[in-house]
Amino acid sequence: MSVDKTRENRLRRMARRQGLELQKSRRRDPRALDYGGYQLTDRESSSLVFGEIAGTAFGASLDDIEAFLLGPRVDRHPARAVSSGQGRAGVVVEQVAVPQWASDLLLHEPGQADVLVLPQRVRDGRGEYGIDDLMGVKELRAAGIRADWAHAEPEDRTFISEYSADVAVFVTLFVAQSLAQEGVVEVARWLLGRVRQVLTGRTDHKAATPLVIEVDRVELEENRRVIEGLRVTGYDERVVEVVKTVLQGGPAEK
Repeated sequence: MSVDKTRENRLRRMARRQGLELQKSRRRDPRALDYGGYQLTDRESSSLVFGEIAGTAFGASLDDIEAFLLGPRVDRHPARAVSSGQGRAGVVVEQVAVPQWASDLLLHEPGQADVLVLPQRVRDGRGEYGIDDLMGVKELRAAGIRADWAHAEPEDRTFISEYSADVAVFVTLFVAQSLAQEGVVEVARWLLGRVRQVLTGRTDHKAATPLVIEVDRVELEENRRVIEGLRVTGYDERVVEVVKTVLQGGPAEK
């Protein structure tokens, strides 16, 4: 039995003791986002608890699964924090668990960037970014924002053209506490451009696909620094207005 299979079985037993079920993707296409990925579901309800990435399940690695199972139970079920409406007409903000690799990476970030674009997943130590993220970093830099990748070295980054047909836009950002108001404006302008580009090219069969923007930021809890994750989901330009409010540190309600 391979080392990975032994580890997988150990984590499956650990998950079951916590009322969860560890599942592995059956996808055979190595180019697929969920190829070789894992997820955790609730054993009673079968609802997804951990492992979603870019609107697609099986987005976690074994490292992510183990970190989640060993983490504090308070983070097990993301809680809806704010809702500015219901259904497609509204924008929803949720607190989401931040993968352990992201927390480790961001907490050790030297702080030389105002905005970091995060990958949608990490595979074999390399971050997988969307091709649109490449242009985003260039545009933010041109606007005077200190923007960079979470994986600073080029050999640690790969770019793919599409993540999921179920999500129209998926962007994950880490925003430094020092981001000034003009920086917030420029980030919102870039996001609005991406959203408008998608909305303009939409067809009827894609009208139901959501726009998802995740914002990670440092929060102080007593004497320690932690990474807070917020996911903003909507179906029109209002999703950017809510993200802008979040970046400004205000309430996300509209």
